[in-house]
Amino acid sequence: MRRLCRFLFWLLAIPVMALLVVFALSNRQGTLLALWPFADGMELPTYLVVLVPALAGLVLGLLTGAARRLAAQARAASLTRRVTSLERDLEGLRAASASSSASMADASAQD
Repeated sequence: MRRLCRFLFWLLAIPVMALLVVFALSNRQGTLLALWPFADGMELPTYLVVLVPALAGLVLGLLTGAARRLAAQARAASLTRRVTSLERDLEGLRAASASSSASMADASAQD
């Protein structure tokens, strides 16, 4: 399964990378970026104006997903500890119930 995932990743990643390279080579002309309070703008290649925010969004999405995954794993670990504790308590109650049933059976047998 891991090999299939790796193969699918590269099957998708190689064309996307090629597309990004072609996009960058096709859009090298300058784009003027200006912000209102500042008089002068900055001229950047168009591919940077498009790809840098896209990359920033990708990184932000990956970080958000990782944080959610870590929170879910922490909750799962907490619930696993709780289930283990409850199972231990249940076994103790079953043992106590069995011993009290046995002592009650012994007491009724002596009568």
